[in-house]
Amino acid sequence: MPHELYQVVIGRRELPERNCMLRGGSDALVHFTYSLWIVVHGSAVTLIDTGFDAETAARRGIHFERTALDAIHEFDIAANDVTTVVLSHLHFDHAGGLDAFPQATVYLQQADLDFYTGPFMRFPLCASAIEATHLAAIERVRSDGRLVLLSGDSNIEEHIRVHHLGGHTPGTQAVEVRSGKTTTVLASDAAHLYANLDHQVPFPVLHDVPTSCLAFERLERLSAEGAAVVPGHDGAVMDRFERVAGQRAQYAVRLA
Repeated sequence: MPHELYQVVIGRRELPERNCMLRGGSDALVHFTYSLWIVVHGSAVTLIDTGFDAETAARRGIHFERTALDAIHEFDIAANDVTTVVLSHLHFDHAGGLDAFPQATVYLQQADLDFYTGPFMRFPLCASAIEATHLAAIERVRSDGRLVLLSGDSNIEEHIRVHHLGGHTPGTQAVEVRSGKTTTVLASDAAHLYANLDHQVPFPVLHDVPTSCLAFERLERLSAEGAAVVPGHDGAVMDRFERVAGQRAQYAVRLA
C-alpha cells in the first residue's frame, strides 16, 4: 500500500527574498510558510514536526492558522493515532505541541538536544529560536520513555529515513519518505526556499556555514538519485504539488 504524504501550512508571513538568503536575494516578497507534514499508511500515522501555538506566533510576528492538533483533525486523525513524531530540529516553529501526542515515540538528533540544553544557551543570540516550554515538553517525553535520540542517519520505519545534515542547527535532519516508486525528501530548514536550493545559499539563521554547504551537496545528490526535494518554508510548494480537495486546498497539498 503506498503511503500518503501531506504538507499542511500552519502559519504564514511575507518576507523579502534577501531576508531568506545569507548572501544575495532580491527585494521581491516571498510567500513564507510554516508547515508540518503527515505520513499516512493504513492506520499508521507519522507526524513530521509539530508546529507552534497562537501565542508564540503573535510574539514572533507570524500569521497563525492552526496547531498540529488542528492540522491532523482536518484529516480525521485523532491525537492517539499519531504513533511516531520526527522532529527535524528544535526551533520554535518545528517542535511545539508535543504534549498533544501522548502515544507517539519522538525521534530527534542527540546533537540538537545537547546544543539547546547546553552552555551556549546563556547567550540570547544562540537561544533566540527556541522556546523553554518546548524543551520542557521534550523532557516530559523522555521521562515517559518515548524519546529516541539519534546519532546520524537512521531508518525510522521501513518507508521513512532521516538524513542528519546539521548546518542550520547541529541536529537538523531531512526526512526521506518512500511511497511506491516515489521518494520525497523534506529538507526542512536545511533549505527554507527553492532559491536556497538553487543557489546553495542557506537561510541567515544557522549554526555552521561549512556544514550548511555540505547539506546542500547531500540534498543535491538525493535529487540526482530521483528524490523530490521539498524546501521547508516556501509557499511555492503549494503551487508545485497537488492541492487537497475542498476547503483544505487553501492550506494542504499531497506530496506523494
